[in-house]
Amino acid sequence: MPQLTGTSPYLAKDQAKSDRANKFIGRGSSRSSTHRYMKAWGSHANCMQYFETDIVFISAEGNRLERVSPYFTFIQVAMMAGATLITDTPADRNRSYNIGEREVAEFLAKGGYEEVSPGTWKPSDPMEFLHCELCNTLTANNQLTACIFRDENEEPDTLDLCPHCKDKNGK
Repeated sequence: MPQLTGTSPYLAKDQAKSDRANKFIGRGSSRSSTHRYMKAWGSHANCMQYFETDIVFISAEGNRLERVSPYFTFIQVAMMAGATLITDTPADRNRSYNIGEREVAEFLAKGGYEEVSPGTWKPSDPMEFLHCELCNTLTANNQLTACIFRDENEEPDTLDLCPHCKDKNGK
């Protein structure tokens, strides 16, 4: 796993999360730790394929100028695969700065994931619920987009609703 770099006092806790993972999800503004982590993970960051056996380190940018929201698109794909997801622990994500980490935790909970130990999330509900909750959440936030690894400055293409939601909506 990559050696993370930076001067943040929280680098050690992030390195510990990174050491447990085989893939990474995150994006951030150019000066953020999340952006540096994405670069360090290279082709294993924000990738197109996730499997149930994957352990995915998620990083989300905190409350700063030019903040970039969490990469919900890739989180959705990892959730649909049933991957184990690693986030900040409740103690770390509840610091006032960590709004991105709280957004990720809320998204995971709405999508049928549960925190089985501090900062470790696994699916708890049937996939049908997961797909529908994610489609509803993403559609409401206009964030339903395709997962294609590309240059970080490009926007992803549109992704269809899951098959169950397509049938339910007659599309």
